[in-house]
Amino acid sequence: MNFVKGKNYEGYLWARAKLPTEIFVALESTNGSVVYAEKQLKLKAGDWRRLDFDLTPSAADKTGRFAIKLKQSGSVSVGYVFLQPGSWDASRICRFARRRRRVNRSRRDTSPLRRSMVNNPEYRWKKMIGSRAQRPPYEGHWYPYSSDGWGIFDFLNLCEAAGIVGIPDLDINESPQDMADLMDYLNGAPDSEWGKKRVVDGHPAPYQLKYIELGNEERVDDDYFKKFKAVAEVIWAKDPSIILIVGDFEYHRVITNPFNFTGADSGITTLAGQQRILQLSKQHDAKYGLIYTSGRTARGPTAPWNPCSPTLMR
Repeated sequence: MNFVKGKNYEGYLWARAKLPTEIFVALESTNGSVVYAEKQLKLKAGDWRRLDFDLTPSAADKTGRFAIKLKQSGSVSVGYVFLQPGSWDASRICRFARRRRRVNRSRRDTSPLRRSMVNNPEYRWKKMIGSRAQRPPYEGHWYPYSSDGWGIFDFLNLCEAAGIVGIPDLDINESPQDMADLMDYLNGAPDSEWGKKRVVDGHPAPYQLKYIELGNEERVDDDYFKKFKAVAEVIWAKDPSIILIVGDFEYHRVITNPFNFTGADSGITTLAGQQRILQLSKQHDAKYGLIYTSGRTARGPTAPWNPCSPTLMR
């Protein structure tokens, strides 16, 4: 971890013990030979308890570590730990992001965009609300143990604070009911069922998203279209201004015929699925869905194709 001398770091942990125990939290050098800051926490016997702390390192260290220690015989179960720089760093990051946005605009670039991504059956938005410590862990795509301590709404809150357009990526396998609840959580009145939850989570105002992506690196075929249609119609019923983004995959060859080609990582050989999605958006008077492709795109220097062309739209 990178510690800045004289700057406070704030955090908390959840722990439990059968007997009253003293826990020590510290900021240390890589091997623990130097202690830059340390605090004693008193844990009562019984069920899980939250212990808050703040630490201010006495020296800078770009390769430091955070430690939880016992200095006497005993046993403690630690369920969740959170540590971050204090408000000094959060404000610095947001100021930097806003500066970058002004620079981009002065160069006539488009507004900066950031998107979250997903490719896991346990990646569900309802598991990402409420207290970070209470959010259930799951088996991730890259790691056997993943946490929703940083989820979709934490991402959106950061983008909002930094003046960045955030694009949340939802699992295409979310149910229509859960997606309807999501729209109510995002934009519902403060006294509504899901609006109340948003307020409790620290965001009183509606999010008013412009974009939502469905899936990531997907095989956009008939099966994907059926899932897309089921949730898209629910989303557009709640907010027809939402632009839905298709989580497509990578293409390696120039596409001259959108209904007969090779070179797609997903294995599809036709854009019939994309065509049906665009037709669906047209039927609902929604803004045309964008097609996101990871890596290199399907466009080519000699025969580029347009996903919103009459060929695909008709």
